[in-house]
Amino acid sequence: MTYQAIFTGWDDLTIEDLLVAYRKAKADSFFENTFPVAIKFAEYEQELLENLQKLLDLLQSEDGFSSNKKLIGKFRLLPKKLTTKKKHESQNGHVHFSNPKRAADHLFNNFDLIPEFRIIGDFPVDSHIISALWINMVGHKFDASLDNCCYGARLKRIRNDELFSNEQDNPFHISAVGSFSPYFQPYQKWRGDGLKAIRDELEKDRDIIAASLDLKSYYHFIDPLAITSDDLYNTLNIKLTEDEKAFTAQLAVFLKHWSDGAAAFGKKIAYKTPVINGGLVIGLTASRIISNILLHHWDKLVIEKLSPIHYGRYVDDMFLVIRDTGTI
Repeated sequence: MTYQAIFTGWDDLTIEDLLVAYRKAKADSFFENTFPVAIKFAEYEQELLENLQKLLDLLQSEDGFSSNKKLIGKFRLLPKKLTTKKKHESQNGHVHFSNPKRAADHLFNNFDLIPEFRIIGDFPVDSHIISALWINMVGHKFDASLDNCCYGARLKRIRNDELFSNEQDNPFHISAVGSFSPYFQPYQKWRGDGLKAIRDELEKDRDIIAASLDLKSYYHFIDPLAITSDDLYNTLNIKLTEDEKAFTAQLAVFLKHWSDGAAAFGKKIAYKTPVINGGLVIGLTASRIISNILLHHWDKLVIEKLSPIHYGRYVDDMFLVIRDTGTI
């Protein structure tokens, strides 16, 4: 019998559910280059069934996971970018040195350097399994509600060869290795479709406006509790059972605990730099689904209000092509 991931409460959860989620989480983590977790999975797998049984016992005895502090893991800092501000006494012009030391000395002597960091989550394997479990049982329904203009962080789905099929006609590929399509394929398609739209219009001698934009520090300004909103469910046109809503609510509370902890961690380490916000965690696969669905209403507004020749979004990066009517 084909496996189906259906959530009807923690008491009905099985080892098989966790095994499938573990398989997804392991593959997803292998392709995640933000923070390495391969060693954790290798150690966890030494006693896989025993560890999964412990996780199952925990979820059933505590009726979930949202209040378990051990699952929060640790907070880690990763460099984001280095902003350079020219000193007043420095001269204009550009100088490049082939010698790394000379280049560094020139940078320090002529610029004020402002490093920026991001806080990411360093989670135990159990947390990654729970994240994959939510995607398997609930999160795939959120992803299915997204339009085709959304390219990035999309789930693998069973292909439907019908001409006018959409994401909701293509069920989540629960048996595939990993949850998401590889990064480079949808990214190339997102970029390629935008460039093709530009070329097609120019070949027809039409005036256009092309714009690319992104949302600055998008993840750091997301409230995880937003995924419990009935208004969001209505906008996405999805219907969840009470058990699925309860699972999602626990995930939201768990992510909010992480966000609050990350904000406190950011304040603690901040020194003469802007405080680093918590927001939506980077490091759990569930965050990819959440970051996408919260921009669904934005996607609809762009398409309805601007009637673009092409609009594509790769998470928080957008590619827009519209006709130049001379009014913009």
